[in-house]
Amino acid sequence: MSYCRWSTPIPELTPDVDVSFDKEMELWLAGGYELWAKYLKDNKVIMSDAYVYEADIGFMCHWSNRVDEESQNKSFDTAKEMAEYLVEMREKGLHVPEDAIQMLIEG
Repeated sequence: MSYCRWSTPIPELTPDVDVSFDKEMELWLAGGYELWAKYLKDNKVIMSDAYVYEADIGFMCHWSNRVDEESQNKSFDTAKEMAEYLVEMREKGLHVPEDAIQMLIEG
């Protein structure tokens, strides 16, 4: 299961832009991925820096813009540990959708 991907818009950081599933489907049907991507770019939608998913070995996180070994790729045994880590990284200025953290907490 994926909790967020690098292509996940963060609604709370661009609250005046409709990034709903319905809007995405409307634009995909009208012009495909290119139209959706243009809409996001034109509206300066902030995307997730994290790609978080559950794998056989636990909860994994990869960062789109990090090169330091400390945070490039992380894994945790539990969803709660991953949620805590994401909150910590968000406090350091990285973009992580609130709903991804909430899904991990609610488990």
